[in-house]
Amino acid sequence: MTLPTRLKTDLILDAAFEVRFTSKVETAELLPGVVFPQLEDAGPVRRLPLADFPAVARRADPNLRGPLFKVTWGKHYVAVGDGLVTIGCERPYPGWASFKPAIQQVCQLVAGFADKVERYSIKYVDMLPTRNAAESVEKLDVSLSIGGIALSDQLYQLRLEVPAGELLNIVQVIGDATAVRETGEQFKGAVLDIDTLCNVRDDLSYGDFLANLSQRSEEIHAANKTLFFSCLRKDTIEELGPEYE
Repeated sequence: MTLPTRLKTDLILDAAFEVRFTSKVETAELLPGVVFPQLEDAGPVRRLPLADFPAVARRADPNLRGPLFKVTWGKHYVAVGDGLVTIGCERPYPGWASFKPAIQQVCQLVAGFADKVERYSIKYVDMLPTRNAAESVEKLDVSLSIGGIALSDQLYQLRLEVPAGELLNIVQVIGDATAVRETGEQFKGAVLDIDTLCNVRDDLSYGDFLANLSQRSEEIHAANKTLFFSCLRKDTIEELGPEYE
């Protein structure tokens, strides 16, 4: 199947690439002063809710590991935390041709502090315009039956882990959701959240990771994109205005 390069209808609520790494120094408070000043025209630093948790608690609970500080950077945003850096896209999504160079540029900025790569991932959160759960079942390539009851027009949430070689795709679907923009505007639809990650099993130095970052980012982006389009019915793709190069 030939995948579209893009869709005329922008469905993307959020897109983010994240690298988690070990370091010989404490990075939680150090990285904001190192990374953010090197980003030209970056906005003010925002302290995220996770930063209010004590460092001891964050280290003890893997679920509390995440971005602590964030800045807007042109069409993108950058966030840092305990041994991690995240590069994301502001709405509207600027496209992979803009996103990939931003990933490469920001990942270079932590090279002096990163030791080994633990995992890297790319996540896209899309909202498909639908009026209700029943319409989402019609537009998404989804089917489910439990206890003899087939999914048709019920409210539903699904989570599925899909291995793909060295990668793991975590797919989450919400059949009927409401998103709120910073302006306060609300809009409804079906959420399709795909997080494609690579848990590094063998030792991978951060230097070696950077040396092959272009290829690695292409591979993980392609895996995420392929799964995204496989979740949509063919007529749904046509409705959204596919563009090919």
